[in-house]
Amino acid sequence: MSETNDDTPTKEQIADSEDIVQSRRLNSIFDIRDNLRESRKIILMEKYNNKGFSKFQALSGYRTLANNYLMELQPLLEKFEPGGKLLKERDFGSAYIVPKYRVASSNTHGVGEKIEILHSTGEKTMVSQKPEPQEIELTGLKSIWGVQDPLQTKLKLNKFDTQRQTTIPQPVTIKDQFSVQTTDRFVRSMNMFLSQIGFELEPEEDKPPHQI
Repeated sequence: MSETNDDTPTKEQIADSEDIVQSRRLNSIFDIRDNLRESRKIILMEKYNNKGFSKFQALSGYRTLANNYLMELQPLLEKFEPGGKLLKERDFGSAYIVPKYRVASSNTHGVGEKIEILHSTGEKTMVSQKPEPQEIELTGLKSIWGVQDPLQTKLKLNKFDTQRQTTIPQPVTIKDQFSVQTTDRFVRSMNMFLSQIGFELEPEEDKPPHQI
């Protein structure tokens, strides 16, 4: 007489387990969408200074939430055909590293303009030429993961030596972050995907409407 294994899950138990996983995922999606909406509002209304952080930090937080959102949606993206293309192939345009700078002075000590680069960290670098923006192509939602966070590039600039009053060729590292418009493109495409596969993301009764 063969023994039965009482630990073997039944079809009903498996189905219940899948329902629990899906329910938890939906709850997590709702929470992230709420946080995305709030983070975006803080950036657009320029309230980040009131909360004690910079615009760069606010943009970084918005991107991190989009990253979390993608983590939750990845199983669905890989399950449905439109999702695979969205994850790996969709053209999301470009992101730009835009060095922030100001002209400190001109024609000083015979070395031409003195340009002060204002880094996202608060540091400053004095150079003798204006830095150019750098373009990064974004292919697929996976760019949220695959592109450096924060964006980063090294520019070969003539750094100004204040002691010698001359310039020295030296690489200068510039850091930047996805603009709010860039992260918006990712978030909206994920929302559209959920709508296309029939996930009704209606908020619960005690939650405000999601408008991202």
